[in-house]
Amino acid sequence: MQSLQSRSQSERLSYTSSHLNRLKSIMVMGVRRSVLMLLFLIGCITPATISAQTYNIKDLGALIGADSYAHGINNENQVVGYWLGTNGARAFLYNAGAITDLGSLGGTNNYALSINAIGQIVGFADDTNGVSAFLYSNGTITNLGTLGGLNSYAYGISDSGHVVGHLDTTNGARAFLYIENSVTNLGTLGGTNSFAFGINISNLVVGSSLTEVDATHAFLWQNGILTNLNQLIDPQSGWILNDARGINSIGTIVGWGITNEQEQAFLYSGGAINGIGVLPGGTNSFAYGINNANCVVGASMITNGVLQAFVWANGNMTNLNELLPPDSTWDLREARGINDSGAIVGWGVINGQEHAFILSSNAPPSVTLTNPVDNVLLLGPMTLSLEASATDEDGTIAMVEFYEGTTKLGEDAEEPYQLAIENVGEGVFELIAVAIDDAGARSTSAVVTVTVALPPSIAIQPQSQRVMTGSNATFTVTAAGTIPLSYQWRFNGGNISDATHSSYSITNVQTIHTGNYSVQITNLVGSVTSADAGLTVAVDPFNMGKGDWIYFLSMATNQLGGNVPSVTDIASLMNYERLQGMQFVVVKAGDGGTIWNQFNAELVDAAHAAGLKIFGYGRVFGTNIAGEIAVATNVLALGADGFVIDAEIEYESHILANNNAAAEEYCQGIRAAYPDAFLAHSPFALISYHSTFPYVTFGKHCDVVMPQCYWKSFGISPSNMVHQLDTQWSNWQNSLTGSNTAAIKPIA
Repeated sequence: MQSLQSRSQSERLSYTSSHLNRLKSIMVMGVRRSVLMLLFLIGCITPATISAQTYNIKDLGALIGADSYAHGINNENQVVGYWLGTNGARAFLYNAGAITDLGSLGGTNNYALSINAIGQIVGFADDTNGVSAFLYSNGTITNLGTLGGLNSYAYGISDSGHVVGHLDTTNGARAFLYIENSVTNLGTLGGTNSFAFGINISNLVVGSSLTEVDATHAFLWQNGILTNLNQLIDPQSGWILNDARGINSIGTIVGWGITNEQEQAFLYSGGAINGIGVLPGGTNSFAYGINNANCVVGASMITNGVLQAFVWANGNMTNLNELLPPDSTWDLREARGINDSGAIVGWGVINGQEHAFILSSNAPPSVTLTNPVDNVLLLGPMTLSLEASATDEDGTIAMVEFYEGTTKLGEDAEEPYQLAIENVGEGVFELIAVAIDDAGARSTSAVVTVTVALPPSIAIQPQSQRVMTGSNATFTVTAAGTIPLSYQWRFNGGNISDATHSSYSITNVQTIHTGNYSVQITNLVGSVTSADAGLTVAVDPFNMGKGDWIYFLSMATNQLGGNVPSVTDIASLMNYERLQGMQFVVVKAGDGGTIWNQFNAELVDAAHAAGLKIFGYGRVFGTNIAGEIAVATNVLALGADGFVIDAEIEYESHILANNNAAAEEYCQGIRAAYPDAFLAHSPFALISYHSTFPYVTFGKHCDVVMPQCYWKSFGISPSNMVHQLDTQWSNWQNSLTGSNTAAIKPIA
């Protein structure tokens, strides 16, 4: 322990040599120190907040042939220091990115060491008399003179403008306090030399002094009394406090001393001493600066004899080099001061030279998604143009990324930051922009919500239809587009009251319902109107009463006259049918593609003359569709009241593989020639036994369905016929989808 004290004593005595050696020894143990400036914007940090941040480092540069150093910092992030080269030292002020040469007192060397809250700077410089302290304020450097000594040196200044330092006298170095042209000699602790390094707003001064046994001890000066700091701590603490270098507004002091035969930085407050420790692998440590949040900065020497800058907060010491980007070539050696924003000053080595630099916790960039605007409604499909504005106050923007939720859409590295997304369909999109600066810090914009809506479109138009009076008609539209979709059905161009759904139904259709129906579909971004669907309403001829079904006309006339029928005989037959209460007759007109000549113009005329409706019917098989169409169109061409399609087992899929296509072709062929003709189809009565028959295809083209209810041939007794009819009726309604189930006309 004595050897360490002796080394410190010899260091202090070296202050009486040249001012350059004096400055070097003041900085640390006779080893030349450069001053590195770091702006470390973290306030009173913790290891957790340190590791969570990114940092910028900026080289302040140097004059040609010189190194650059920084030494003090205030709460405005104004920094003072000097350049040092073969031609001497030059003091500088760094402020808002600009460096100002403070000038000189006429000599070769001048050093700026401290700056207060209002930008007043102190240091010392060569002049014609030797070395004098100076005060720089408002752009002017003022020589404070030797202040009663041989030489004067200023090391610290309070926010009130009070200056501390030391004087060279014939009896050794003396700490002083300078207030408004008045100098106070602070004395010593019994030895020959004393030095004042720090002062706070309450005029508490700290420094070091030799004692009467030539040991270097830290002191506190207050209200004219110089107190050995070791007298204020517990004698059993194991500490000897050698040097006090900094004091904050609340009176917390930092410096270094000896504990367990190791030179170590300390923090003193209210009689309590806290050892700051050393960095991993370190042999000693030194504390130089403290802010009002009790964050401490300094240096720790590691095993290879190299200093490493540190910051200490809440009991944790962090090597500042660990905060640099992985690819950094800097080696941060010493931290000298810290302001209340957490900005730190110190020195470091880069490319073999000692340079001033700024290390700052990287302020994240700011970013705003400027296009599109929030809550906008856009018409799709579209190209969505994204644009962001991004700035970085302490660096540059490296890239802006665009996201929809967590999905990255793209990026842009050049301003203006833009991205175009093509063919954007409907949806609600939550968009953000993420700015990344040159130090890797990321910021995210506020979410912009965009709704892209598709206008309505019609996938399936409502279909024209022909129904009988008393039946039902339903028009249906299938639409696409962004929901909600609203519907308004129209009749002959006028809106229909309460017809606001995707389908519109009319019950008990009458001839007044004949006309064109359409629907207008609307959503937030547009509307579309369907094509007209015509409704043709025909009077149901089968509502007139009962009728007769005639297979062979010759057999019917023979029963009356016994000979080949003549016109007179056909007329007699028709009159006879009328006398029997018949309202219509259905006569076979063909089989397959063969036209039967018994169905001719004379027959049609005779039926009409007797007051009967007359219909032809033909058996169809789906194997000669053109011929079967010709049978039907021949009947209609003769002026008959309609045609009945007799399609049976031959149209089941196990016999006719393409039965639905054949039925469609056949029915369309008739409708193409006679779109308004009355058509009926007559399928099976027991449809559950014939499940593959194309009921729907025939039904959608025909006006009525006439199930063949030949109960007697089915072995159903007369007493059971009504029950059977009731049972089958629900089957017909369920299976004859597409036909007008209100026009189901069973025949027996």
